[in-house]
Amino acid sequence: DVMSVPERYPELTRELRLEDDVPVISIRGLVLMKLDAFRPRDREDVRALLGLQRHRIREVRDYLSDHAPELISRLAEALTGI
Repeated sequence: DVMSVPERYPELTRELRLEDDVPVISIRGLVLMKLDAFRPRDREDVRALLGLQRHRIREVRDYLSDHAPELISRLAEALTGI
């Protein structure tokens, strides 16, 4: 999917790169965008992206602490039940 970076999170532009002329975003950047939208499908996507990978969850939580602390509670909610 082609997704635009929300204006309130300008640091996400550092998470973007081009691979073979295709825009790619890091997992932590994608999770931030999913948590910002927070539709039911986005919550499912966050669970699928992070699963039980504690190191990834920690990495995303640390990233959110620095760049979008208001989304940390959404991360916890999205991961409830795994």
